[in-house]
Amino acid sequence: HYRSFPRFLGGVGGGHGRASKQSTTHVRHGVTDPNQDKNAKEDSAGFILFSIFVLIWISDSMAYVGGRLLGRTPLAPTLSPKKTWEGAIVGGLFTLLLGSAYLVQLDGPTSRFTEFATWPRYAWLLPAVIAIVAPFGDLVGSKFKRMAQIKDSGVFLPGHGGFLDRFDSFLLSVILVALLQSYILVA
Repeated sequence: HYRSFPRFLGGVGGGHGRASKQSTTHVRHGVTDPNQDKNAKEDSAGFILFSIFVLIWISDSMAYVGGRLLGRTPLAPTLSPKKTWEGAIVGGLFTLLLGSAYLVQLDGPTSRFTEFATWPRYAWLLPAVIAIVAPFGDLVGSKFKRMAQIKDSGVFLPGHGGFLDRFDSFLLSVILVALLQSYILVA
């Protein structure tokens, strides 16, 4: 459970353990709304999942471009011969830069991109986690496909490894973010 939510999510300050009646009941225009905490958590969960997808798409796309332009050193030649260290580094750097800019911008007037000290923790830590974990998620998916002796996980996206390849990085990333959520997401 969260002790607090990111400011731009309309966060509510909760207590430790069970939430008190005071923190779960809010008054808006004279009407008590006991579901506001629940709605804030649902909104933040959706935002976090969406952000993870955006960060992974940045990572995958920029790793592809970086690998095509600069790639020389294979990352894991037996699992995925076209992935390179150079591509992974470019993807990671772009994920950190663009992902942090995206999350700082959403935080509103309380954070300024040029002043690192004003950034909420999730604005740099979530992109850092995804930048490191996403390439490994791709490799884990490739390993499973190699073990099953198939090249693509479907025909929906020819040349892209299939529809399920869009989720290789996501599955590993979302598990790690869930394990680290109290450190990453609680600012």
